[in-house]
Amino acid sequence: MDLPQRNIIRNSDDDMNWDVIEISNVTNKIINNLLENLKQDISERFFMSFESLIKISRKKNITSLLEKAVKSINNNDWHLDLFELILKYTNENENTHSLIFQLYNPDFIKRARAILQAEHYKILKYARLILPLMDDPDDSVRWAALNYFINLEQIDDPKIQKKIHLRIEKEVNETIQRKLLQAIIHD
Repeated sequence: MDLPQRNIIRNSDDDMNWDVIEISNVTNKIINNLLENLKQDISERFFMSFESLIKISRKKNITSLLEKAVKSINNNDWHLDLFELILKYTNENENTHSLIFQLYNPDFIKRARAILQAEHYKILKYARLILPLMDDPDDSVRWAALNYFINLEQIDDPKIQKKIHLRIEKEVNETIQRKLLQAIIHD
């Protein structure tokens, strides 16, 4: 019996190497590739790598690879916070970082909802991890991130102002671009 082929639409950020494999078959090379993906800018590959590492870290000891990755990252880089979070998570017995894991979930709806939740509860300690989401591939996540900073009155922070200026140049959504311009005028 012939099964119908699934129509799979792939964009340039997709990689044909993504596959479901058993954790016992995950090699250090695969883990290092996932870690390298997390050192890159926000993208679908980034989110899939984050989720994969979280799942692997509970089943396989990847502490030494994570520690090596942490040492290779600039101290002022937001990626360092993320790597340290994964490292801490691998050594804990409970998941105390579920909101952060939702911020970097491959599902854009979960990312946007996590930002809205952080805003609702006025959780400023995650601002450094929300800031990169202003470059999220999805409009709703970028909108939520921008509103998080505006509504929690963080817009005057120089790092946020810099991100807004950079984002204006590449923003394609006119509504978000207007909101970015308003945020600059506020300054």
